[in-house]
Amino acid sequence: MATNTIEKINCKWTDTNDKHEYASEHDKYQGPCTGKDTKFVIGTPWKKEENEVNQIHKDVLLPPRRRHMCTSNLENLNVYSIELTGVNASHSFLGDLLLAAKYERKHIKNNLRKDILGICTDIKYRFADLGDIIHKLPGDKRKYNDNINHLKFREDWWFENSTKFWEAMHCASKAGGIECGGDPTPEDYIPQRLRWLSEWADNYCKMVKTDYKSMSDECKTCKKNGANFAKGSPDCTKYIMVILENGNLIGKNTKKKKQKKKNKELYDNCNSGARSSNDPIQDELDNFIVKRKENQYINAPEEFIDAMRGYAYCKEENHSKYLDTEHSDDSYVFKEIPNHYK
Repeated sequence: MATNTIEKINCKWTDTNDKHEYASEHDKYQGPCTGKDTKFVIGTPWKKEENEVNQIHKDVLLPPRRRHMCTSNLENLNVYSIELTGVNASHSFLGDLLLAAKYERKHIKNNLRKDILGICTDIKYRFADLGDIIHKLPGDKRKYNDNINHLKFREDWWFENSTKFWEAMHCASKAGGIECGGDPTPEDYIPQRLRWLSEWADNYCKMVKTDYKSMSDECKTCKKNGANFAKGSPDCTKYIMVILENGNLIGKNTKKKKQKKKNKELYDNCNSGARSSNDPIQDELDNFIVKRKENQYINAPEEFIDAMRGYAYCKEENHSKYLDTEHSDDSYVFKEIPNHYK
């Protein structure tokens, strides 16, 4: 994708500078999203990637949607190609990045389909993740400690081209008649940990919704012939198996409560913003939280999650309460035994 400059996004771009040969067969390489088909599967685990992050943050669990972004073309670039070694290498590489952004957006739209708010939230998160990858990746900060100018160049390069990435990520949505607002501004940027915090809540609520629905459906089938359970019937046996496989809600909620406690510590223990730590990621997070506390915009991590629509799927199941002061309410998100399934 050699070019002297990229002034306007072409949504019909399909080629890239990676090593693979494209094919239409399902089991062949088909572009940036190849091998990235599990990130929208409910229940896909969050994992540590200790070799890919700064050791300061080695215990952080990475969201499936971040781990499986549509970057297969970038992971397999033919770095010896004339496009990436010639005078136009920078512009050609930009084209590869824009192509990944375009396909990431298309992948989001195809999987979330009619969930317009979910689509727009996800595109903003992935846009921010791209920015982190390009100019704020913790591993690179460690690698280039002796070359601050290198990091400054990457940061400047991102801000110069960020609107192009935003436009590329809207190619698929515009074709489907979906608009997600204007260009993002620096004020719209949400620190990585808080984005992932909201994704964690979203992931939890989707699992809750799926588990509760499967139990409810099997329960109705089991009891359809009368008030008494036909304990030996295949339908009721299936209901019991669903409970055993998917209904360990107390265990799941215990884990989520531990995570919730960590989230509160993260929010409550941030620095005042007046001093700097040795961790730029922590500094960025502290400044963001302190600013919102001062403006009384958001006073608790749960309020932030709710503002970012993290509890949307829980609310669909009548679990609309999320503050610690509401823990006794039947609609409390983290209630050990939900009111519908006592």
